[in-house]
Amino acid sequence: MHRRALLGAVGTGVAGLAGCRTTAVTGDSGGTATPPTCDGPVPRRVSLVDTGDITAVDGLAVSATVPRARSDAEEPARLRTTVENAGDEPRELNVHEDDRCHLFDRDGRSEPRGLRLYHPDDTPTDRAGECWTSDAVPPDSVEDPLYGCTTAELGPGESLTTTYEVWDDYTADGYLPTDTYRIATGFKIRANGDDAARATDPGRPFERVEWWLDLRVEQPSDGE
Repeated sequence: MHRRALLGAVGTGVAGLAGCRTTAVTGDSGGTATPPTCDGPVPRRVSLVDTGDITAVDGLAVSATVPRARSDAEEPARLRTTVENAGDEPRELNVHEDDRCHLFDRDGRSEPRGLRLYHPDDTPTDRAGECWTSDAVPPDSVEDPLYGCTTAELGPGESLTTTYEVWDDYTADGYLPTDTYRIATGFKIRANGDDAARATDPGRPFERVEWWLDLRVEQPSDGE
């Protein structure tokens, strides 16, 4: 298996596909009226409970691991995701390794609110003390950034791996509350085909893939 950065844009008419879309979450954010305070972060343990299955696209697999389970003053917990093309032909998808168009670029917030996944190159700059949360006043609404992503090719046997930092969602009450959280996402993919197919049918449709994972936050046992 080979891991390759997806840098070359293959399609141009896909800005706004899932992973790079513009949506808004309106209404009550469920957060506090003032910025969070942090006298000292309470250690937490994050574990992977379950993930969704990919059945719509043969040969496509999305998986997750937790390379660092503990969240404390020194480091946050970390989640690692891998998108693998185990099929026999190249595929075109709008997921990249960069900090703008990764797997959870728009869908890093959990349900219920409490966790937030951040690409390591896009973490908040206004961290509250030694806590892994943003020191900011929660807004009345949360809007997705306005930009689009091109597609890139993932060849047979290739995979795309991204490591995320698990932060507290500052728009929710409490700091990394102990609970089980679901974080869902979606992206677009299609078989790339040969040069002739791309030339005669450049507008062939994409398939939308939905995927999710469940994370559990617990208070670690002594010495963990």
